[in-house]
Amino acid sequence: MPRWYAGRSVARPSYYDREPVPIALNYYDIVPNHNLTVRASYTPPYPLAAFIEVISMTGARSVAGAPSNLCIGYVRLLPYYGGTYDVSLMSFNINVSGVSESLIVTNYGYMAYGDTIQLLSSDFSTGGSVLWNLALKGTEFIY
Repeated sequence: MPRWYAGRSVARPSYYDREPVPIALNYYDIVPNHNLTVRASYTPPYPLAAFIEVISMTGARSVAGAPSNLCIGYVRLLPYYGGTYDVSLMSFNINVSGVSESLIVTNYGYMAYGDTIQLLSSDFSTGGSVLWNLALKGTEFIY
């Protein structure tokens, strides 16, 4: 409901009021054993910012490893002013083909222009592989 000020309706400001554009970043692939690797990244262009609404990570063992080891799905934020921030981490140690783990993070937050968010994955098993589905959805808007 609008607020009234000096006889005029004043709406609450919202991130979505400023020419919103939906964004999506997705990585979907079966990958063999590997170290932590950046699969996809996104940086809001100047003068835009972004609000990340949903982060989804799913990992399913495709081929059992011999021996099994830790699998990690990981989302990392690199602010334009430096540093590294862990946004979301999902790990599992399953060695049965077809078994999966999932994690969903909602309303992660705001990214200023120049910030970078990365989707990473790993499988430290020997000879195994994992089907990864790493995704995020957000909205770009004028900063």
